[in-house]
Amino acid sequence: RCKKICPYETGALMRGHSSEISDEEGLVKNGQEYWVFVVFGTSKMDARNYPQEVANGLASENYMSRTFKTQLHKMGVLD
Repeated sequence: RCKKICPYETGALMRGHSSEISDEEGLVKNGQEYWVFVVFGTSKMDARNYPQEVANGLASENYMSRTFKTQLHKMGVLD
């Protein structure tokens, strides 16, 4: 879902996404170093927190476990 809604200019951010799923948790990663600037913004660019949008959608669909929410919160992605 992150790939589908991430900002697209060159496609590098979209291609940088990968995921890992275990019995207890799922992780979404991005290999592009600039993802943090896109998600959290800069002094010249507004934040585009698309992982938060995905997490909110999953939460409303009851897909997201408490562990996943906790991990995203620790990373600063969830409010």
